[in-house]
Amino acid sequence: MNKKLKELRAMGLSERMLKLKDLTNELAKEKAVKSTNTRPENPGKAKSLRKQIARIFTINQETKKGEVKN
Repeated sequence: MNKKLKELRAMGLSERMLKLKDLTNELAKEKAVKSTNTRPENPGKAKSLRKQIARIFTINQETKKGEVKN
């Protein structure tokens, strides 16, 4: 299992929600850089952020349903 995934599963719901908020803000900044037609420092960062956000949503749904995976 991915190291980041283990860390996310170990976090509490409130910690994950804070992380989600931070990632969402960071993604918005990346989108703003892209929309101004400037070259981003790391072109793959937006994709990585979207994946991390999706992981958090998935883990939240799993814990809500009680499907904790190890």
